[in-house]
Amino acid sequence: MNKCKLFFLIIVVVSFNLYSSNKYVLTGGPGVGKTAIITGLELMGEVVIPEVAIDYINFLLANNVQNPWFEEDFEDKIMQLQVQREKKLSAVKNRIFLDRSPVDGLVYTMFYNKKMSENKEKIIDRISSSNDYKIVFLIESLGKDVKSEQRAEDLETAIHLECFLEETYKKLGFVVKRIPAASLNARIEMIKNIVEDYERGN
Repeated sequence: MNKCKLFFLIIVVVSFNLYSSNKYVLTGGPGVGKTAIITGLELMGEVVIPEVAIDYINFLLANNVQNPWFEEDFEDKIMQLQVQREKKLSAVKNRIFLDRSPVDGLVYTMFYNKKMSENKEKIIDRISSSNDYKIVFLIESLGKDVKSEQRAEDLETAIHLECFLEETYKKLGFVVKRIPAASLNARIEMIKNIVEDYERGN
């Protein structure tokens, strides 16, 4: 499947009347500190959905799979788990912070020119009525090399992904707020302030 058709499918995902409006997404390149921020928000009593990709990578590594991100159905499995986690919290009325969304999976698919599988198309159909996000927080790079056992990307690639993520979310009509490099507590405070201002209607 070419990129034009894939991007059309992404637009279809977010073009429906969406009803779930209590979700906020943290996105960004790999190794920018999203997990730490999500943990901090959870410690403050917020409802969170941790990043699926890292959990799945650790699962594959534990099963002695080398370079798990090169597995044929890698993105499909991640998107499937993401959808499952969101569905489990579909009845929650409190605001929910997500460490990435299915849109990130589609961005990675395009970025690495991977094939769009039939399974992924079915997942896209299933999430079309449940992926409405109030604000997408783009967590900026800390300027450090992030390549590790869990991450295949170097700093340059991570920054390219950051830009591609921002561009895609904006093209899809989402409100994107950049969170610059800062201390962990400062970043959490920035996010909380933006959310509280938004919910107060400021």
